[in-house]
Amino acid sequence: MALPSRIKLALLAAALMLFLLGVLLVVLPTVLANRPEARAAVQRYVRAAWGADLSYDRIKLSLLPRVCATVDHPRLELPGAASARAAAVDLRLELLPLLRGRLVADAVRAQSPEIVLPIAPGDGSGLGPGLPDPRRLLARMADAAKQIPAAAIEITGGRVDLAGPDGQGFEFRDLNLRLRRGGGDLEWSLDGESPVAGTFSSKGRLETDALRGTSTLHVTDGRPHLLWAFFRPDAPFQVLDARLDFQLALALEGPERLTAAVTARAPALAFAFRHQPTRLSVERCEARLELSEK
Repeated sequence: MALPSRIKLALLAAALMLFLLGVLLVVLPTVLANRPEARAAVQRYVRAAWGADLSYDRIKLSLLPRVCATVDHPRLELPGAASARAAAVDLRLELLPLLRGRLVADAVRAQSPEIVLPIAPGDGSGLGPGLPDPRRLLARMADAAKQIPAAAIEITGGRVDLAGPDGQGFEFRDLNLRLRRGGGDLEWSLDGESPVAGTFSSKGRLETDALRGTSTLHVTDGRPHLLWAFFRPDAPFQVLDARLDFQLALALEGPERLTAAVTARAPALAFAFRHQPTRLSVERCEARLELSEK
C-alpha cells in the first residue's frame, strides 16, 4: 500500500528537521567552541582564575544528554611554579553557571596527565628538633580540601615529576586517582609506582567540617633514603639505604584526637653517623600512636 504524498512529505520534513537539530546540538557547538574568539575567551578565563597559560588542540562540545566537553591535548603552564599536560580531559559541565559565563564541572576525567613541579634540595637549616603535630597538618589539609569544588574527579595513567636541579628529583608514575567531594565529605582512592615509594595505594574518607575520617596507606619496596639524600645531603646523620614495606592506618576523631597504627618490615637498613656506617634489618615491627588532648 503506497503512502499518500502528504505523508511522504511530512516524513521527509521530519527527517530533515531531525538532521538539522542534530547539526545544531552536536556539530555546531564544537564548531563554535573552536573559533578563535572562543579559544581566546577560554584562555582569558583560565588566566584570570588561576594565573596560568592554557593551550589545547581542540574542544569537542556536546549538549545532550548533558553539557559535556572533551579537551584534546591540553597544556597548562603556571610560570615558575608548575606545568601540566594530558592526552585528553573530559568535563561534565553544569548548565546554569555556563549560561552566566562560569565554567563549573561536576565531573572531571583526565587521561594520561603529566605534572611537573620544581623542587630544591634542602640543607637542613631552619629545621627544629621536633616533628610537626600531624593533627594540625590534617586540619590544614581539610581546609584546603574545602576549596575543591563538589565534583567527581578521575585520573588514569597519570605521572607527577618533582624536578630538582641537574636532573635530580622524584617521579610518581602509573597514577590512578578517584576523588569525590560532596557537601563536606571527601573520599579518595589512589595507587601508583615510584622509585622512592615503590608500589603504593591509599584509600580514605574525611568529613572536612567535623575533622573525622579514616585513611590507609600501603607501600611495598619503598626507598625513603632517596628523600633523605636529596633534602638532607649534608646532615651528619645519613640514611644510606632503606627498603621498607609498611601499612599505615589513620583514624581522625575530631580536631584533637588522632590514632595511627603501623605494621612494617625493613629487609635492608643502612645508616652512617659521621661516616661510621651501621647495617641492620627488621623482620617485623608494629607500633601504635595516639595523640589527644584531655
